[in-house]
Amino acid sequence: MLILYGHHFGLRVPPLPGFEGLFRGPRKSAGQKSGVRTDTLEMVLDHDSGSMEGRCLKGRFAGRELSSLRDAEVLKLLEEIGASDKLLVRIGNKVDLLSRQERESLEGRGDLVLISARTGEGVPELLATIDQRLTLDPIEHVVLCFTPREGKQMSAVYERGRVLHREDSDGRVTLEAEIPRSLANHLRAHLAG
Repeated sequence: MLILYGHHFGLRVPPLPGFEGLFRGPRKSAGQKSGVRTDTLEMVLDHDSGSMEGRCLKGRFAGRELSSLRDAEVLKLLEEIGASDKLLVRIGNKVDLLSRQERESLEGRGDLVLISARTGEGVPELLATIDQRLTLDPIEHVVLCFTPREGKQMSAVYERGRVLHREDSDGRVTLEAEIPRSLANHLRAHLAG
C-alpha cells in the first residue's frame, strides 16, 4: 500500500494522459458528491471540481479535516490507525504559485514531490516516484501481439495497464502499453520482437 498526502488535500486531480476521466466526467453533475467512510476517516469527492477532502472521525484528531493536519500530525494519525508502516509520498501542490525563493527552499527537500495540478508540472516525477516506491510490481513498457480471438488477454492489458498505442493489421492486434511486471511475465509469449 502506498499513501499519498500533502498539505493541500483539497486538490483537483491533474489531467494525466490516458486518465482524463479518472475522477471527473465530461459533464458537470450538478453538485453531486460521493464518499467513502471507515471507522476512522471519511473522504468526500466533489464531482464538479474534482477536489477531495477527508475528515477524522475518531481518535485524537476527531473532527479535524485532513488538510488541517501538519506533517507530524499526519504521521501520528497513521500510527493511530495502524498504517505507520506503509510507504509515503509527500506531495506539494500549486508549485506554479510559489516564488522562486519558495520553490528553491522546497526543492532541496528530497522527501517532497512538487507538482502543479493546473499546469501538469511535476506529474511525470510524481508517477516515477510512485512506481519506484511500489517495487512489488513495477511498471514495464512493452509491445504485445495478439490474435483478435485473444480478447481475454487483451482485456487484462486494458484493465491493469495503460495502452499507449493500438494497431490492428493482418489479423493481428499490436498493443504498446505500460503494464505491471507480473502481467508482463504472464503475457511473455505475446511479447513482440
